[in-house]
Amino acid sequence: MNDYRKALLRSALAAVIFFLIWIGSVFFAGGHLLNGAVIGVVASAVFGTGYYLLMYYIPTRDRRR
Repeated sequence: MNDYRKALLRSALAAVIFFLIWIGSVFFAGGHLLNGAVIGVVASAVFGTGYYLLMYYIPTRDRRR
């Protein structure tokens, strides 16, 4: 599989997970969209950082050695 397809699949996967985090955080906040949005932003930031490290930073760091 070429790099373009891999990047597209990773982006699609991240988008789906971000959407699920947002929906889950709205339910977690008791249906309040604003509170859910705040929780979703924090959860997305944590997930996004972990996702970036897992998918991009760590593999390229290992390649540099």
